[in-house]
Amino acid sequence: LQLLQVSGVDYRAVFQPWSEPLGSTIIRAPVQYGDGQGGNLDGCSDFASGSLVGKVVLVDRGSCNFTLKITKITLGGGLVGIIGLISPEDDPFPGGNGGDLPLDVPGFMVSLADADAIKAAGENVIATLDPSNTRSLALSMAPSSSRGPQHEDTTLIKPEIGAPGASVAAIAGSGTGTAPFGGTSGAAPMIAGSAALVLDKYPALRPHEVKARLMNTCETNIKTDPFHGLAPITRVGGGEVRVDRALAARAAAWDVNTQQAALSFGFVDVFEQSPITLNKRLMIRNYSNELLTFSVSVVFRFPEKDTGAVVVNHFPIHQVLPGVDTTIPISLKIKGDLLSGNNMSSGEEGGSGEALTRSEYDGFLILDDGVQPLQVPWHVLPRKAANASLETTVLDCSTENPTSVGVVNNGVGIAQIDSFSLIAVSENIAEGGAGQGKPTPDLRAVGISTLEVDAEVCSDTKSFVWAFAISTWERQQHLNPVALKIFVDIDQDGTDDFLIQNVDLSGDPAAPDGRQIIYVLNIDKDLGKSTTGSFVEHSMNTGNTVMYVCAEQIGLDASDLLSTNVNIEVYTQDTLTGGPGDEVLQLTITPGGERFVASTQDLASGESGTITVSDRGAFAGNSEELGVMLITNGDRGPGNRGGATK
Repeated sequence: LQLLQVSGVDYRAVFQPWSEPLGSTIIRAPVQYGDGQGGNLDGCSDFASGSLVGKVVLVDRGSCNFTLKITKITLGGGLVGIIGLISPEDDPFPGGNGGDLPLDVPGFMVSLADADAIKAAGENVIATLDPSNTRSLALSMAPSSSRGPQHEDTTLIKPEIGAPGASVAAIAGSGTGTAPFGGTSGAAPMIAGSAALVLDKYPALRPHEVKARLMNTCETNIKTDPFHGLAPITRVGGGEVRVDRALAARAAAWDVNTQQAALSFGFVDVFEQSPITLNKRLMIRNYSNELLTFSVSVVFRFPEKDTGAVVVNHFPIHQVLPGVDTTIPISLKIKGDLLSGNNMSSGEEGGSGEALTRSEYDGFLILDDGVQPLQVPWHVLPRKAANASLETTVLDCSTENPTSVGVVNNGVGIAQIDSFSLIAVSENIAEGGAGQGKPTPDLRAVGISTLEVDAEVCSDTKSFVWAFAISTWERQQHLNPVALKIFVDIDQDGTDDFLIQNVDLSGDPAAPDGRQIIYVLNIDKDLGKSTTGSFVEHSMNTGNTVMYVCAEQIGLDASDLLSTNVNIEVYTQDTLTGGPGDEVLQLTITPGGERFVASTQDLASGESGTITVSDRGAFAGNSEELGVMLITNGDRGPGNRGGATK
């Protein structure tokens, strides 16, 4: 890894392999951000000829190909191009080759934090690129390597194993020629070759046995990157392949049910007050002619997670006769009250690997025979969940208005309760099996709430925010690639004026940021520009989503409160596969005109409370409203993204 030194501080600078190599000459030159005058900050436009001579040029990611940025810097006369990332969750990586030319200067990529630090150092601060100032990338993850766990029903640990994939490879038929060959395309052949070597020595092995030998004997001391600590199990699986150890192993171990050489307990909503226990059976096969005695132990990938919230139980010693299989029980106990709050969301934390790492518990089960230890990765993703229930789900305001409904939280997480007037429900569409068709984000309910806000929140005068709550019958692990679309006709002329939907922050489906924001598309260009808003509220692996929109974003203002009927239609779609989608049509709402308004409160574990509901009567012109829609996993900020799912 090349290091870029600015003001005596070394920063990670990932070389872009399609650009000109740095060579052996030290480059020491002033740094310029964009054109140096606040323009062309993304480097996608032409720089004035000769304006970059003698400069290291820093530009932001986005708007155009990585290669085009370096081409523009080349044509402007720059010495080096530095691409700064724009998402705090992204690590620098080798970007794709967009085919732009010329690429006659070295190109590098740095993180957002490092780019910001370089910018803060001031214009014309001196940067140094010394070919000898590097740090080894051996035993560390490639930033672009994908991460698990698998999120379908199998919840398997993925990836299962790692191999060098950001390296050079031999060019067939060239003798000594090499070339950059990275990514899964580089790592997969190494694993395939390792499996071939194992089969060459042990031709009678079945596929899962070959996999187990490889996974059981990996190098586990793999870091996230040279600057940080160990990589979590869902980044590295069993570790980096070591085929010599796999060949020497006298035994192998795997999950009896999945035949995977890992113990994956999956995602678990934990709402029970008492500990819950998950059970697995581990198969051990002794390939040797000797009695093997295994000392069994458990290690946490991150020792600070060994708090008692998750405990892996096992027998400490186990013997396996020569040529014999045996199974040992493994149980995992989760104490919900000791778990932290929910860290993950599709909004602000939507691209955060760190939020996932904070939520996971993982490590290795070690089976040590004194010669060649076997390592079995284990993993669980628990969520501290609320479990709120109402004393009744039928509202009767005829004798008492407002009326009160009792609610109790029997879970261990906080019930973070938000209320909306229920304006539509939709039938549950039968699910197909895996691979039987394109998935449908299946609408269950739609709710609306009007929030009056002070000046400077939405505009320079008092205004209102409309909160749209959408619930689907099935959970969405992440809102990408689910599109929730609300078409808005503010003048009821039969032609939609605006579209409200969730989109990825990057705006580029080919290079998603992971964080979902609210985007308001202006269909009628006479009503202003399209706008973006806040992050979407979606606590991951939930059917509930809330989107907040300022009145001005959809051509309204405070004068429309209790006065303007607006038509809306709600659609869902899977944008990855183009599934059939779902819809609720012909709804009419009015700002502040909700019939049902409820006052709510968050409830701690074991706490009871009261929800007070007012029936204000049907508002003229509005569609029929059906009652109150409550969600119990409202977003309350970092560490409290919502733990319930209803």
